[in-house]
Amino acid sequence: MGLLSLVRTAAQGPFADAQCRVIGIVASQSAQVLGNALLAEQLARKNELLSASQRTLRDENLRLRSTVGQTFAFENIIAQSDAMRRCLAQASQASRNDAPVLIMGQTGTGKELIARAVHCNSERRDRAFVVKNCGVRTESLLEAELFGYVKGAFTGAVGNKPGLFREADGGTLFLDEIGDAPPSTQVAILRVIDSGDIRPVGASKTERVDVRVISATNRDLACEIESGNFREDLFYRLNTITIDLPPLSQRQDDIPLLVDHFLQKSCVQSGRDPLTIAPVAMEALCRYSWPGNVRQLQHEIERAVIVCEGRSTVDIGDLSESIRGAGETADHANPRGSLRESVELMERKLIGAALTEHQGNIMQTAKALGLTRKGLKDKMTRYGLSTGTVNPPE
Repeated sequence: MGLLSLVRTAAQGPFADAQCRVIGIVASQSAQVLGNALLAEQLARKNELLSASQRTLRDENLRLRSTVGQTFAFENIIAQSDAMRRCLAQASQASRNDAPVLIMGQTGTGKELIARAVHCNSERRDRAFVVKNCGVRTESLLEAELFGYVKGAFTGAVGNKPGLFREADGGTLFLDEIGDAPPSTQVAILRVIDSGDIRPVGASKTERVDVRVISATNRDLACEIESGNFREDLFYRLNTITIDLPPLSQRQDDIPLLVDHFLQKSCVQSGRDPLTIAPVAMEALCRYSWPGNVRQLQHEIERAVIVCEGRSTVDIGDLSESIRGAGETADHANPRGSLRESVELMERKLIGAALTEHQGNIMQTAKALGLTRKGLKDKMTRYGLSTGTVNPPE
């Protein structure tokens, strides 16, 4: 720790034994005091460094949360079709309360994107957003993941583990494909929504959690209820607010915007210069029916960016064969795709042409097409058409 030095002159002679004992005591106590002082100084420095690190982490956390909030802001979700704008308006309303939300739509329509937007624009934005697909595990494992388990609850449970409901406490739990959840799990989910209580597998006591549940499904839950596969009481608890996302085939006005977005994103991720897309390729993309919806469109653009390596424009030859076929003219003798797709494509074109001819007048257009006003409005909603649609006949 240090050195204590005491000197006597030759005339004074050596230290007496009693003096040496006192000096030893003083040296020992001095070492202890000095050691404590150095330790306190080290701890102060560590705390200072830790505080600086915590401030850095806090600032970074705030920055990331701000970035996430901006990313999932409703105005940043790519949509200009009337059908999709109605869905975003519903989602915006849902974000202002804690009611359960049920998001319905085909696979690939962006159900998780809407769920994240609801969470990131709600009062729970600073807490966890936890995602669980209810159709990927067995019944027992699904319940263990959702509600947790205690040590010894089953073979392999070597310790206590909190479930996803506990992880999402104070935040939001997104239950994707809720229609695939087994009956016993449906009962447990209903209990949590009603009371806020969970019981880990193997536990004898319940625990209280504060979780907002947002669920999603691509199934027709009304039919699942009739067939006995889904509980009616859970359905009515989940669908306090229901958002029905349209398939991409019914929001064709959004396709060019989505193509440009995915094209730019893929170029940034691959580190290449920006690309443009040829008009004939864009026409083919707009004509295609997209059974896989937005997710399929995203993968197609990512593929096209890879295929067109060395060129600055994505052409129709860079697209998949099935999509290139959609670029053929509507009056081709043997149009590709199913009969239903061909009929829907022609119906959309006829309605669009009639709307253009009658300058968006609903009554005149309905009369010209032999439809009721309501029938025309329903078809316009189905195909993502508006009164401003310009679609001249070919």
